Amino acid sequence: MKKLIVYGTRTGTTENCAMKIKADMDFQDVEVMNLKAGNRPDLSNYDTVIIGTPIYMGKINGKVKSFLLKNHDVLMQKNIHFFVCGLAHGAEGVELFRKQISEDLFNHAIQVRQLGSEIHPERLNPLYRVIINKIVESEKPVIGLLDTEIDEFSKGI
Repeated sequence: MKKLIVYGTRTGTTENCAMKIKADMDFQDVEVMNLKAGNRPDLSNYDTVIIGTPIYMGKINGKVKSFLLKNHDVLMQKNIHFFVCGLAHGAEGVELFRKQISEDLFNHAIQVRQLGSEIHPERLNPLYRVIINKIVESEKPVIGLLDTEIDEFSKGI
């Protein structure tokens, strides 16, 4: 049974998370694909699709959103798992994600988890850098990928 981890990323956090998931699944047939590189996977080759997206300013990655819209019907025939990365942790991050995809696709997922966050100010444009610094100063969010959550997510696939 082939599995695909497909993701969008802006600063590399979601990619880091995807690679940790793949490492947890080292004895399985797993491919990893970044949507930013213009990749268009042939989903007929996979029975399970794991989809990861960052959440920036409350929005999911545009490439991921487009992928979900274009492949909705095919994904409804697959085993799907979603993971999100961002400053909104736990149920809050999952809820932000839920609001941006179709209800039937969200409900079809075997699991949806928020797996942590990282901040890479040097990879952000100046405006986002200022905004992120203000958020970190005022809200003091938990920063870091959640290894226990990632392990549990991987085991659920």
